[in-house]
Amino acid sequence: MSLIRPFKAGYFIQEELFLKLNLMGLGRSLYSLTQAQVDENLLLKSFQLMMNSGVVRFRLSGKVEGDVLVLSSGAQSARKIKLTQAPMVASSMTYFFRSRKIKEGDVFSLPFFDPSTLMQKQLQIKVTGKEGLTLHRVTHEVFRLETELWGKPLTFWVDEHGEILKEEGFMGFTTVKSSAARRLWKSREGLIL
Repeated sequence: MSLIRPFKAGYFIQEELFLKLNLMGLGRSLYSLTQAQVDENLLLKSFQLMMNSGVVRFRLSGKVEGDVLVLSSGAQSARKIKLTQAPMVASSMTYFFRSRKIKEGDVFSLPFFDPSTLMQKQLQIKVTGKEGLTLHRVTHEVFRLETELWGKPLTFWVDEHGEILKEEGFMGFTTVKSSAARRLWKSREGLIL
């Protein structure tokens, strides 16, 4: 689940992730909450990250101060990371394409920071084509965007309004945009959307 709203000359963005995983035959749940304050260009000002797997709980917060990201985690002393430029977090990248007119052949270079790994990277996102995508029995004309993160390919399907309708590759998962009213139901044949 994600949301964005205007906040202090920028935006407040929140993203919640719920996963139920089967690890070596045992059911495990993972909950992650990321809250970020970004400027009008969706560049990071501050964030809070909380993860809970039932066994491990993790909290981290950070604030951009000039060209440094100051991180704090509980009682530990603050850690500083030198920034090459103000970055975006994944949750703000989702909204980046809403304010852009994209076309096949476009390449976007976005400064990316991942709070869970503390990794910085300049992401090169390429618009590789336009195609039809069927979700919930409705076909949409979408742009296919491709990039690479942690040595793995990531693919996004974005409609003409900049809405990301489908993502493939994050931890091997495929996610599709859905409303709270629409749920995934599991049958013997697999998932019914």
